[in-house]
Amino acid sequence: MKLQDAGIILKLQDTGIIMELQDAGIIMKLQDTGIIMELQDAGIIMKLQDTGIIMELQDAGIIMKLQDAGIIMKLQDTGIIMELQDAGIIMKLQDAGIMKLQDAGIIMELQDAGIIMKLQDAGIIMKLQDTGIIMELQDAGIIMKLQDAGIMKLQDAGIIMELQDAGIIMKLRDAGIIMKLQDAGIMKLQDAGIIMELQDAGIIMKLRDAGIIMKLQDTGIIMKLRDAGIIMKLQDTGIIMKLQDAGIIMKLRDAGIIMKLRDAGIIMKLRDAGIIMKLQDTGIIMKLQDAGIIMKLQDAGIIMKLQDAGIIMKLQDAGIIMKLQDAGIIMKLQDSGIIMKLQDAGIMKLQDAGIIMKLQDAGIIMKLQDAGIMKLQDAGIIMKLQDAGIMKLQDAGIIMELQDAGIIMELQDAGIIMKLQDTGIIMELQDAGIIMKLRDAGIIMKLQDAGIIMKLRDAGIIMKLQDAGIIMKLRDAGIIMKLQGAGIIMKLQDAGIIMKLQGAGIIMKLQDAGIIMKLRDAGIIMKLQDAGIIMKLRDAGIIMKLQGAGIIMKLQDTGIIMKLQDAGIIMKLQDTGITMELQDAGITMELQGAGITMKLQDAGIIMKLEDAGIIMKLEDAGITMELQAYRLYTQFYS
Repeated sequence: MKLQDAGIILKLQDTGIIMELQDAGIIMKLQDTGIIMELQDAGIIMKLQDTGIIMELQDAGIIMKLQDAGIIMKLQDTGIIMELQDAGIIMKLQDAGIMKLQDAGIIMELQDAGIIMKLQDAGIIMKLQDTGIIMELQDAGIIMKLQDAGIMKLQDAGIIMELQDAGIIMKLRDAGIIMKLQDAGIMKLQDAGIIMELQDAGIIMKLRDAGIIMKLQDTGIIMKLRDAGIIMKLQDTGIIMKLQDAGIIMKLRDAGIIMKLRDAGIIMKLRDAGIIMKLQDTGIIMKLQDAGIIMKLQDAGIIMKLQDAGIIMKLQDAGIIMKLQDAGIIMKLQDSGIIMKLQDAGIMKLQDAGIIMKLQDAGIIMKLQDAGIMKLQDAGIIMKLQDAGIMKLQDAGIIMELQDAGIIMELQDAGIIMKLQDTGIIMELQDAGIIMKLRDAGIIMKLQDAGIIMKLRDAGIIMKLQDAGIIMKLRDAGIIMKLQGAGIIMKLQDAGIIMKLQGAGIIMKLQDAGIIMKLRDAGIIMKLQDAGIIMKLRDAGIIMKLQGAGIIMKLQDTGIIMKLQDAGIIMKLQDTGITMELQDAGITMELQGAGITMKLQDAGIIMKLEDAGIIMKLEDAGITMELQAYRLYTQFYS
């Protein structure tokens, strides 16, 4: 959140006071005491002094700081969150070592517990410890490592998820290739710096020498969807994130409107009950009540709850998200300062320094001490300043201005961000479609013609794109992150993980008792369920299944079935017509094409040759040998 000419935005120093409401009504002021969002007689909100600090927390650490080194959201004593220095560190927690980018390029590192999602010089992603394994569970063993087959492999060159014959997926070599499909050319990093390239369809997320990100073709479009419309386009008119058919999202023109909602729709509205981002009929998203519920689904239940034991992202009936300890702390950073604390008084409290985002009966958000500024009344005003209502940042321009038109967070040259008109719209796009809308239908972040993003229905769907097919769903028992068009499903249910790539045919499922790794197009299924293993190759026709009591090895195209069930063995060759079955009481060996049946049942043996007409039967009483063609009947009875 850095403004080039403007300098530094959002810095935290030492006092740890965020959003203090005094008697004079100060909101988001940065003084020597490090107060953020302070309203004095001068009416200053989000002030940048010589140090250029916004939102400073002294005792608790620094949050959202932009210095000369370009640091964003830094916490000194507790560790660094989302820091951009000369070394390029993003989201770092020093002592805990979480989500760290060092000179080696490590992302999301857990020192004590092992390394998760780590990018070193070798380019390793999702590594635990020093074994160079992807998705490894220490006690349980290695998950999803196939060295010889070349699937999800970590070599010296740093290859992750490589499919040798089909092309390379998520590969990191010396040339820096990530998620490359050789023939299709998808998500490629070459010397030219191209990311996510689609050769035939056009280039997505391309970085050239000119510094273009996510460009399609030569029209200067960023993040374009051909049939669906244009997203995040930067032309002479300065449009960002445009959707043709559905409308415009995050547009910067002469009018300077960013994220406009077509008809109306309120985003992040605070009513008398103190609800943020509510879906009326279908359920509540990110609601802060007396009980402190975040992201609640009425019928489906509660998502992302933390108990007394410090569980993160748990689905129970209480409805707390990310709670730590008995005091109800959410997202705590060590001993220095607490962020997002749930107590009896309200939600998101910062110790003695002040309260952030408190919800009471009056519906106040971001209240500090006794003044009670930033209240949503019937007029729907958020962050109002006395006469002019300006939250100005020095030479950079005006941020969060409330005039007759109700504009909040305006940037001079850039335009208006987060506008509130008479309709109470936040983050509006002109004719575009709706983003983060709260109506009777309960839709949040909706793109009308293009589909729905982040919708909560009775089933609990979040972040759904209908046409594009992206679903990030939270149901009763787990999380589903599905990309229909792309075919990617990352599902977290009651007892396991499902990572499915439909188009590519890769399914990595961890259910109650085992692992399922399925490659649909390639036909490979490696399943570990409650009682056994299933390894299936569809196109090749090979099924090797270990269930409750036996093994099934099936070759469809070749017609071979080798099955071990509860009571016996079945070995069947369909095309050749051979069936060798061991059931409860005996053996059956059948050659269908040749017409031979050799059966061992309860009482005896039956050997039948249909075409030749020979039946040789051994039953209870004796032997029966029948030759139909020659009319020979022989019987032996004991």
